[in-house]
Order: sequence, then C-alpha cells, then structure tokens
Amino acid sequence: MLCQATGQRCDGFLTHNWGSDGEGRRTHERVGAASAALKARGLSTWFDEERLEGNILEQMTDGIDESRLVVVFVTKNYMLKVAGRGEKGRDDNCRAEFEYACNRKGVDRMLSVVTDPAALDARRWRGAVGMKLGTRLYVDLSDDDDASFDRSLAK
Repeated sequence: MLCQATGQRCDGFLTHNWGSDGEGRRTHERVGAASAALKARGLSTWFDEERLEGNILEQMTDGIDESRLVVVFVTKNYMLKVAGRGEKGRDDNCRAEFEYACNRKGVDRMLSVVTDPAALDARRWRGAVGMKLGTRLYVDLSDDDDASFDRSLAK
C-alpha cells in the first residue's frame, strides 16, 4: 500500500493504542496531532484512522511493509496491550503490529515516541516493548506545551 499523499512508500507507520494515557489524555488524538504535524513538515504517515478499511490485518501488515520506519507511541497502556494484558488479551492489534514490525523491520527501523509521562523512564518498560526498545533513545512527546511538542517533532 502506497501513501495516498505521495504515491510512494510512507515515511512512518504510526502504532499506538486508542485508550487514555496516565494523565487521562486520549492517545489516539495525540497521535493524530503528531501525524498532522509530520505531514505539515512534508513527511507521509500511515495513521490508522485514515487507512483502515476492508481487511484490517491486511491493511496493517501492508502499512508496516510499505513504510520506511515504524513509529511506536509508547504509553503504559500500549505496553500492557503488547504484552497481551489488555482487554483483548493476546488478540490485540497493538500486539500484532508490534510483533510484526519487530519481525519485518527490526529495531533499527523502529522509533519510540513517549506520549505518556508515566512511561518516560525506559528502564521501567516491561515486556516486549522493554526488551526490544527499552535501551534505545526515544523522542519525548509527553508534554502538552506546544513549543515542546514542536521541538520534539523536529527531532
């Protein structure tokens, strides 16, 4: 699947949970704002709200395969879902996306973006997210301040 905006591969596949973070903020809305800001900077993103129709698994795997990078929006809830401890257990889309991305892209083509202040200490990341990404640098998008958000997106 090619990015609609460019007709080329997407720059980033955005994987995240749709729940709230530790501050009660809606993660999906925050990732949507990040997607819009990245697009305004000339990058193309695969954001589920804009892409999912038909066979969801096929759309997700094609999106990962056709993206240069997988951007993992880390929250405590995302880590729980990847670990199979969310309400859907081991049949969670966050878990499927993360495992598939690790398998297809490897950690060198995955970027962690922390949007939840409760997840800022990567030494406390648990499960597969901690094992695969916990020792790598991440981008901090946990603050609501617009200037901080813009600086972090510029990275």
